[in-house]
Amino acid sequence: MTSGKTFGAALGFWLMASAASFAQSVVTLDSFNLDDEPKVQNKPLVAPDAPVNCLTTPDHASCKNTQRSSRSFSLSDVVNLGIVDRSEVEKDDDVVKVEDRVEPLPSIDLEILFDYNSANLRPDQLAPLYAVAKDLKEIDFSRARLVLMGHTDGVGSAAYNKDLSLKRANSVAAFLSQTANIPLYRINTSGMGFDFLRFPADPAHPANRRVQILLVE
Repeated sequence: MTSGKTFGAALGFWLMASAASFAQSVVTLDSFNLDDEPKVQNKPLVAPDAPVNCLTTPDHASCKNTQRSSRSFSLSDVVNLGIVDRSEVEKDDDVVKVEDRVEPLPSIDLEILFDYNSANLRPDQLAPLYAVAKDLKEIDFSRARLVLMGHTDGVGSAAYNKDLSLKRANSVAAFLSQTANIPLYRINTSGMGFDFLRFPADPAHPANRRVQILLVE
């Protein structure tokens, strides 16, 4: 049986050892250098890159599947073309009036393939639309407005192509509205037919068949 004297000596030794160990583990302000970068596994913490919006920066390296529009349009243009009503984008207290808003709107061309004489979206054409919808989710459409301009190639009559291009623009509008949660009343569509060919020297070129997306903010 351990005597009280022996137990007391053992306890005293244990307390001194514990105190020494604790003293070695105490962290003081001298342990930190505020100029050092915080690190994880010996690597500096680097903030992730901000997501790239390919509608506003189509030339970015990560936007290789989108194309800068071949024809730029300003707010003045889309109002004069009757695509957007002046009352939708101009307020009485605006310093700069619509007719003076001639800077190009953010815009990209989507080459969406449709079956002949059809405005239905093909399943194999949805990938670029999903990518655009992802970018559009970041935009406040209580203030912004989307403009979709349907374009065709130069084959066929003007009336036929204008009607078909409008139907195709409406198909894209319905998809983006549902996928990106954009109210349809914030989207303006127009059928441009072959009025603005991407390749005027080659009217039948398939790249003439496209839907142009413009952002009005």
